[in-house]
Amino acid sequence: MNTSSHAIGVLTQLARPAALDGVHTFPDTVRSSWERCITNYGLQPDRVPEARILEGDAYKDVLGPLDELLMVARPEVDRLYSRLESQDYLVSLAQRDGVLVALRCPEALLSRVTSHHLILGSVWGESHQGTNGIGTCIQERQAVSVVMGDHFGSHL
Repeated sequence: MNTSSHAIGVLTQLARPAALDGVHTFPDTVRSSWERCITNYGLQPDRVPEARILEGDAYKDVLGPLDELLMVARPEVDRLYSRLESQDYLVSLAQRDGVLVALRCPEALLSRVTSHHLILGSVWGESHQGTNGIGTCIQERQAVSVVMGDHFGSHL
């Protein structure tokens, strides 16, 4: 998607009423997140920075308290991934601050995923990355699906 057309689309959707004739133009969670991105976080859809990546001791500090959880979670991430692999989905697990601690994705998506800094140790909090599956799920405290044009940033 063209960067400027995505930004214009986000801003246009936000300028419209939340519902037109009782039919929502896109999910309420996405609209709420986009509004938070602009109002609370000062983000713009064409200027969301790349995800920050924790490395070395900073990443080890995040992983340390999660050792037992990750021993149980990794096989479940693998099992879920095996069910979705043929559909070009990725499966990720992040801790409460949005730091990615487990990731499985198809080989065909690997270079695209990596180029967007969706790697272990990357930080996907909504306040820094805008609307995205990890950060918005954490913010909403519920399961959320954010796909393609639902992302706030045009680089995703």
